[in-house]
Amino acid sequence: MIGLVRVNQVPRLLYFVIVGGLGAGLVLRLLSAADPRSAVAAGFVLVHLVWIVAESRITFTPNGTSPPDPTVLPYGFARTVVVVAGALGPLPWAGGPLWWTPAPAALFLGGIALRLRAIGELGRFYTHRVLRHDGHEVVTTGPYRAVRHPAYTGMLAASAGYTAYLFTVPGAVALVVLAGALVWRIRVEERMLFDVPGYPAFAAGRARLVPGVW
Repeated sequence: MIGLVRVNQVPRLLYFVIVGGLGAGLVLRLLSAADPRSAVAAGFVLVHLVWIVAESRITFTPNGTSPPDPTVLPYGFARTVVVVAGALGPLPWAGGPLWWTPAPAALFLGGIALRLRAIGELGRFYTHRVLRHDGHEVVTTGPYRAVRHPAYTGMLAASAGYTAYLFTVPGAVALVVLAGALVWRIRVEERMLFDVPGYPAFAAGRARLVPGVW
């Protein structure tokens, strides 16, 4: 039980690491805002901070006696490195052209929007842990019309856009680890979800993350 409690606390501890890293990164970028790239980077960091705070209610919602989630540690740590490395790392493109900025910015903002819309559609069924609720129902509205796990699609897209602009080697490596952790997490989650009435039929007509890919 002690081990389970400690693991359950990890996402909340990482939350404070991420918020602290983003806060420090925002100050760092603003101090260098004379460089247009640092000013844009400050925007990325600020939006990411707002996103993290927007999900804080879910992060701190008690999970009760939820079963052990083997994916929570690699998923949580990989995301933390992606966020903090981007916020605090040097800008490799400092002083360079800005013409390509809209591409990573669109991926970042679009991913966040997709994720928050998916979380809203799931409502009380969404948690940051692999968990089946009492009375669990299949949701087929909104982005769930297109893919089975749009919240994870949004997470990966936003993290890719963020890392593309705020590029560091640790952040890029962590992004690959995050993608692998998400694939593992989906497989663990679906072993549970296939017992939910209606889920096999829902899954049969939809890709997991990207239509036509997987």
